Amino acid sequence: MATTVREVLPAPATRSRSVSAWTLRRRPAMEETGRIQSEPWGARRTPVRCLTAALFGATRRIHRLKLRSSFEVQPIEGKGLGVVAMRNISQGEMILEDQPMLAIPCKDLDRLTDRDVEEMVKALPQQKQDFFWKLFDAEIFGDKRSAKSRVLTNSYPVEDASGHECFGVFNSIARFNHSCVPNVHNSWDIETQSETLYASRDIFEGQELCTSYLKPKDLYRSSQERRQLLQRLKFRCNCEACSLTGEDAVRSDQRRKELQSLTRQLEESDTTVRPSERAALLQLVEQAIGLIDADFRKNPALKCRVYSAGFELAAELADLEMASKLAKAALEEILLVEGSTSPRTMMLQQCVDLCG
Repeated sequence: MATTVREVLPAPATRSRSVSAWTLRRRPAMEETGRIQSEPWGARRTPVRCLTAALFGATRRIHRLKLRSSFEVQPIEGKGLGVVAMRNISQGEMILEDQPMLAIPCKDLDRLTDRDVEEMVKALPQQKQDFFWKLFDAEIFGDKRSAKSRVLTNSYPVEDASGHECFGVFNSIARFNHSCVPNVHNSWDIETQSETLYASRDIFEGQELCTSYLKPKDLYRSSQERRQLLQRLKFRCNCEACSLTGEDAVRSDQRRKELQSLTRQLEESDTTVRPSERAALLQLVEQAIGLIDADFRKNPALKCRVYSAGFELAAELADLEMASKLAKAALEEILLVEGSTSPRTMMLQQCVDLCG
C-alpha cells in the first residue's frame, strides 16, 4: 500500500519533499483545467452560449466588486500605502482575485535590459502604465526610474498558460505589505490564472491586511535575520513579531529556530524512515504544529506544510492509517487559504482519496 500512496506524489526528480516543500508542479497544459482552453465560445455561438457567456462575465465582475469592497488602500504610518479591512473578514474568506497586468518569464528577465522592460510596460493600457510607475521601487540596481527594478520589487511567482514560471506584477496585490505573522495567504490559481488572497485568520475592521514577502523557511529565521533579508526591498518590518522586546523577543526567536530545525527534519531528510520511528514522526509533527500555533497564530498554510511532510514520511513507512490522517489534516488547512483549485489542494485531495 505504501508504494500505491507514493504513486500520487511527483517523481523524486521534480520534488524535494514535494508537497511539504511547496514545489508541486502546476499542470502546464491549461486545457486540462477545463476552463482556460476549453472549446472557445466563438466556435459555435448559439444564442444560449452567447447569453451564458455574458452572464458568466457579469457574475465574475460582480464577484470581484464584492471582494474589493472588503478592503481599501490607505496611507499606513511608516509604510507609505497599505491595505486596510473595511469590514470584519472571517478566516477562509477570499479577499481578492487578481490577474497580473504584466508577466515576464523568469528565464528571460536576467537577459532583458531596463529598456526592454520599459517597452513591455509601454504596451500596456495607459491606466496600467500609470499604475506601474506609481509602484514602490527599491532601486535594486541603483537607478531611480527602473522598470526592471520595479518588477523585482513588486512581483509574485506565477505561471503563464504554457506552464513557464514568471514574475507577475499585479494592480492590487502590490499594495499589500509584509508581516512575519501574516493574516493573508496568497497563491496562484491554475483555473482562473489569477493570484488569490484568503484570510489566514479572522480579521477585524480597521486592521491592516498583510501577506509575507519571505519564503516559509525564511520566516523561521530570527527577527534580525528577517530584517536583513527585507532590506533588499527597503522594507522595515514592525509587525507583532518584529516589535517584541526583551524576553518575549528571545522566546519568539527560539520558537522559530526550533521550528526551522523540526521542519528541516521533516522535509529535507533523505534517509528512509524506519518502522521504529513512527512515534517519533508524530512527535515531530505535533511539536511543529504547536510552535506554529504559538508564533504564527495557527497559520493554516504553514500547518499544511508540516502535515504534508508528515504524510509523505508516513507513506514511506507504509502506515496507511497515519498517512490518511495527516493527508486529511493537510487538506483541511489548505482549503481554508487556497480554495479547491490550487495545485496543493488538488494533490492533497488525490492523496486523501487514495488513502480512503
